[in-house]
Amino acid sequence: MRTAISFIIIFNIMVFVHEFGHYFFARRNGIKVHEFALGMGPAILKKQVGDTLYALRALPIGGFVKMEGEDDESNDPESFSNKSPWQRFQVIVAGSVNNILLAFLALFLVPVLSGNGVITTTIDAVVPDSPAYHAGIEAGDKLYSIDGQKINIYFESSMAIEQAEGPTEFVVTRNGEQKTLTVTPAFDEAEQRKIVGINYGIRQDVLSIASFTLKQMSFFLKAVVGFLVNAIRGQASMDEVAGPVGLVTIVGETAKFGWLNLLNLLGVLSLNLGIINLLPIPALDGGRLLFIIIELLRGKPVSKEKEAWVHMIGMVLLLLLIGFVTFNDIAKLF
Repeated sequence: MRTAISFIIIFNIMVFVHEFGHYFFARRNGIKVHEFALGMGPAILKKQVGDTLYALRALPIGGFVKMEGEDDESNDPESFSNKSPWQRFQVIVAGSVNNILLAFLALFLVPVLSGNGVITTTIDAVVPDSPAYHAGIEAGDKLYSIDGQKINIYFESSMAIEQAEGPTEFVVTRNGEQKTLTVTPAFDEAEQRKIVGINYGIRQDVLSIASFTLKQMSFFLKAVVGFLVNAIRGQASMDEVAGPVGLVTIVGETAKFGWLNLLNLLGVLSLNLGIINLLPIPALDGGRLLFIIIELLRGKPVSKEKEAWVHMIGMVLLLLLIGFVTFNDIAKLF
């Protein structure tokens, strides 16, 4: 039960924030909104305010904003289709922007509310007789790169150390100067991982936390882009992909470790939703943005009928992909 409730809360927060972005900028640009709904299926709560029906629907699996002239031709001056490309661009992109802002807020609040602050890349202490100690790394050094890989946040260093084979080049900044030191990571039997023997400093001020949050989001963004590039090349594994069932499992496992971990997961998932939804794929917001760009290049819009067909085909393919990923999720459980 806790798993289901946690999933519904996280999922619907992301959906509401996303759809509210569309709704807000639609109203801001004078577009008539027929319905703003959270959930799918029959309405269990609804209220008509002016031209807009606000509804809470029975199935907590999505939401939508229904605008005049969004998917068909309309002569109404308040229709989506009769607004300028820039106004339509704002409406479409606002959903993903809201998800990215939600991701920042959630990831920022985790270290603030926990009181633990954030781990920096400045070395606070070096373990005596460790690989880092013998290599000449000192407390106060700021880690710059490992084997040529720039280190922006501490867990990038953990990944780089784990991937290291033999002597590894560490570049640190000391007294304003860069120093290159050779460190040979050791394998820790107790922790079952490679270590070098350094402890990082912790900062709790707002600016440091905000800076860390942005770097953390950049790290996740690179990971998503990297996965997509590998997928296009046919090098991605289905084990790296989670569908609805997989997400429920992940949320359930995360919920066991407290609400701050759920908040952190909300940030990661919201960022992923914001990024993926901007991909130029039919049926996604990015697909709609692509048609606006084509319109600007052509000097006239693509007919609504043709665009609707493209989005419908994209939706069918997307549903097939979701079905395949869901099947893969279930197979993993057994």
